[in-house]
Amino acid sequence: MTTINRTVPSFVAAILAAEYALRLVPPGTHEWARFITPAELDAAAEASGLEVLADSGLAYNPLTGEWSTTADLNVNYALVARKPMPPMPTADPTSARS
Repeated sequence: MTTINRTVPSFVAAILAAEYALRLVPPGTHEWARFITPAELDAAAEASGLEVLADSGLAYNPLTGEWSTTADLNVNYALVARKPMPPMPTADPTSARS
């Protein structure tokens, strides 16, 4: 899952810079109050039965138009989660055939 964090740097980058300064997206595209923090997304994933594996920051370079991963989760980030595998059935030693 990828989204935008609810921080001051995300307000500056996603709204002021991307919408108004650089015009990468139309003004009004983002609503800062609806951004979700990594802790909130982790909790929602876990409450849905998912196992959270990793969080990773995402950085956009407007000069090249390329994205890269980073340790900084302050603006854009990704959450990696999976549905846990059900436990494997174990053999009951008392029911073994003789």
